[in-house]
Amino acid sequence: MARAGLRLRPVPVRRTVAEHPHVVLAVKVAVAVALAWLVVQALPGFAQQYPYYAPLGALIAVSGTVAGSLRDSAQAIVAILLGAPIAWLVDLAFPTNVATLAAVVALATLASRWSWLGTKAAWAPVSALFVMLVGGNQPGTYVAAYLGLTSLGAVIGLAVDLAFPALPLNATQSVVTRLRETLADQLDDLAEGLLREQPLTREEWGDRQREITPLAGQMRRMVDHTDEARRGNWRAARWREEAQRQHQQAQAMEELAVLVRDMTGVVTREERAELDAVALGPAVRPYAAHTFEAMADTLRSVQGSTADPELLHRTDDALHRLVEEIRADRTRTGDDMFGAGGLVMTLRRGLTALAPEDLDAPVPSRQPAD
Repeated sequence: MARAGLRLRPVPVRRTVAEHPHVVLAVKVAVAVALAWLVVQALPGFAQQYPYYAPLGALIAVSGTVAGSLRDSAQAIVAILLGAPIAWLVDLAFPTNVATLAAVVALATLASRWSWLGTKAAWAPVSALFVMLVGGNQPGTYVAAYLGLTSLGAVIGLAVDLAFPALPLNATQSVVTRLRETLADQLDDLAEGLLREQPLTREEWGDRQREITPLAGQMRRMVDHTDEARRGNWRAARWREEAQRQHQQAQAMEELAVLVRDMTGVVTREERAELDAVALGPAVRPYAAHTFEAMADTLRSVQGSTADPELLHRTDDALHRLVEEIRADRTRTGDDMFGAGGLVMTLRRGLTALAPEDLDAPVPSRQPAD
């Protein structure tokens, strides 16, 4: 979550092929698989009988990050270690038939329920099935080849990730920027709706609601992926400061996404044509709209070292005028204006999240409508 006074700054990383992490991953997988195949061709013994397990291990290992490759390799090898011995022992004790095949797969599947295996759990029953069906009369040799060559390929895949570690700062920054623009657009949509002569209907407000939650979730996944990519990455030290700023930006956008969703909910639920009592009313609506517009402009102004200080002050002034109008309207009408007061508190939190460290943000000095 963003803290008060959080500095927002775009990350000035270079534009490279890293803009397309899927392309980078595809290239690294291809390189790892090719290297594993070349290496296994030079090995004697059972490596010549089962050479395809080396590139399979490389394929399993390369995940796009050093930490991810290490984790995936370990999980896959452990899963194979769980499944292959089960099949080997059953094969030694019983003839291979439908019953033993089903029993082996069932036992290996139960063994794969270990949560630590994650997405690689399926390799336990797969390895058991391979041993039963492919191992033939030499299950011991086959298990050794399967484990050994798959492990060899995994080491090669991990080495490729270590040599060319990914650090997808550009791709992550793109998602952070998209979320920021979406939040600003949502605020503009709310402002435009509030400036209409009559409150909008439920359906009309529905047409103005943006898909914020999926984009916020995508941003969170990208940030987590980038954080993981920094572990064990020899390139990470060079971009440490920029990566930290990006992480802080994402935290700020994550909080703002929640706040904008809350504001959208208040307006679209409590300022509708179908309602007899609304949250704002005709006198307050324009002031709320102008505050939304000012905050949208402030969001879009995050280009240099911070949001534009002039826009921050303009947004605070708009919020102050909104508070004064709510108080005046409450005096005129006698209404509680609880919905409007809640909206002011949410706007205040949003503005505070956008205030830079070196700006004496005036927002906390204002008092919301009671």
